[in-house]
Amino acid sequence: MRCLLICAVACSAKDDDSADNTDKNLASDGPWQLITDEIEGGVLLGAWSDGPTLRIVGGDLGGGTGLMVHGDADELCVEQDVTERALWWIHGDQAGEWTAVGEAGTVLRSTGGVRTRMDVPTDATLFGVHVDADQTWVAGGHVGSGENSGEIWRHDGEQWHAVASNLPHVLFKVWGPWFVGQDIAYRLDADTETLEEFSVDGRLLTVSGASKDDAWAVGGLVNPLILHFNGEEFEPVSTTGLSGSVNGVFTGTGEDVWIGGNYGMTARWQDERWDIPSFPLTSDHLHAVWRHQGATWWVGGDLFNSGANHGTIIRHSEDGRVPLLTNCE
Repeated sequence: MRCLLICAVACSAKDDDSADNTDKNLASDGPWQLITDEIEGGVLLGAWSDGPTLRIVGGDLGGGTGLMVHGDADELCVEQDVTERALWWIHGDQAGEWTAVGEAGTVLRSTGGVRTRMDVPTDATLFGVHVDADQTWVAGGHVGSGENSGEIWRHDGEQWHAVASNLPHVLFKVWGPWFVGQDIAYRLDADTETLEEFSVDGRLLTVSGASKDDAWAVGGLVNPLILHFNGEEFEPVSTTGLSGSVNGVFTGTGEDVWIGGNYGMTARWQDERWDIPSFPLTSDHLHAVWRHQGATWWVGGDLFNSGANHGTIIRHSEDGRVPLLTNCE
């Protein structure tokens, strides 16, 4: 089941048993630095910039609780049991205003730094969320046990509306007007709530871009799959030097394209080729990648472990900073 799924709280006071990574021999290769591979309570699945604060969400994929890691390049604290179920993604449109989504319709919303629940009336897993002013879009569906279907929901500031249900493809992520999943990419016309289909050969897990006509989508199973939408169609991008599934991608206006994937895959698209470290910094699997305060962060963990999960973080920056890891009060 898990293979198919993957294939404002302050941090001022700390517990005595805070996790300290400063004395550990962490793997590094130039600007690539393993921050930790020992966060307890679950894997890490998505990240977002809450002003100067990096927020990372995840949780126990065995039906356990959600967790959040927040802080900056100097210090990160781990907050356990933020929701009853694991959180898969987080996004917002300004500091203090964010939405995190997860399993069984779970939605955690922050407004003005105050958290409330805003669950979707579905038992589906919500894999992705994108916030655009007063509109919040989520993508998800049911996977496994003979049932595979996709759902799209929209929150208008007052309530949830089902935009599409029982889609033939599970949808994993949403960015802007784009929704991606198994063998499919949809572009949404928000005014009419109609979906334009783009058939693709393979599983797409994440999408990111600079505009609706300049988007990158990644995925794959045994082999990496990377596609670039050029305004008219998705074109395959070279995967030379890469292996395995690509799970996460980040780009934006004026930004490089960064990807992360299984078995410690980290890479940046430069000069029509992939810039990668000379060796993987971890054997764990990286689910998401995010740019924060001039650095690139990858998050993941032991995604395929059937027992208790742990979280992993890698950071790429010329400054070489390694944040202290603590437990939030």
